[in-house]
Amino acid sequence: DPVAARSWFKKSAANGDDIAPFNLARIYMGGYGVKPSPGVGEYYLRMSVMRNYRPAKCSLMALLGRQQHAVAKLESLLLFLSEVLESNMACTPFDIMSELS
Repeated sequence: DPVAARSWFKKSAANGDDIAPFNLARIYMGGYGVKPSPGVGEYYLRMSVMRNYRPAKCSLMALLGRQQHAVAKLESLLLFLSEVLESNMACTPFDIMSELS
């Protein structure tokens, strides 16, 4: 039940969980039980990134890489470089949410 899941994910996200915002991003980007809202999805994706959830970081880099404006591309590059310098992070296709495909 996507509506019940969204409710539980919102509660978990409000309590600091790092994966719940990622799942909320998937719900909003994929339109699961809600009208698709890429902006709301990106908001939750960024929340998960701030909580250091690796798949969220990979997904945000993929999302920003698809956006055409220069600020998004610069932000994507800076995020990628900070991860490489910090932890030698390499994203696999499994790290990127399928809703961005």
